[in-house]
Amino acid sequence: MKLFKADYICKTVYDINIEEIKNKGIKMVLLDIDNTIISWDSSEITCELRDWIEELKNQGIIVRILSNANKDRVEKISQELGVKGIGLALKPFWKNYKKSIKDERLNKNEVLMVGDQVFTDLLGAKIYGIKCVLVEPLSKKELRSTKFMRKLEKYVRD
Repeated sequence: MKLFKADYICKTVYDINIEEIKNKGIKMVLLDIDNTIISWDSSEITCELRDWIEELKNQGIIVRILSNANKDRVEKISQELGVKGIGLALKPFWKNYKKSIKDERLNKNEVLMVGDQVFTDLLGAKIYGIKCVLVEPLSKKELRSTKFMRKLEKYVRD
């Protein structure tokens, strides 16, 4: 099932080779928040995350947050990281993937989605036709609905 197959699988966002994705023509990285760049039950932005995002920017890669988290959480984290963000993105629906790409005047093949969930981050990216990196969740703490979906993920992944 191609819709559920990540283009890349990494333990964390820090395992993504920035130079490699840049050389492959990636000009924008869309980031999920919860359990992708920050633990679900935290708002702490680590120095390591700040440095990683700065390195993306220094390489000329646009960084945007695309999260199903509430708008206040996304706005706060986006501001602290110095990037644009869309909250309540309703992933996997493609509308906000399209908006992010259109706002930056990019093509789908120049964008990479990074997330921790198959049925939101990965599926939304695949439906819209953009590449996706699937990372391991940062925390075991999650909403009950997410825990349920993770059980289903096992049946469709690879």
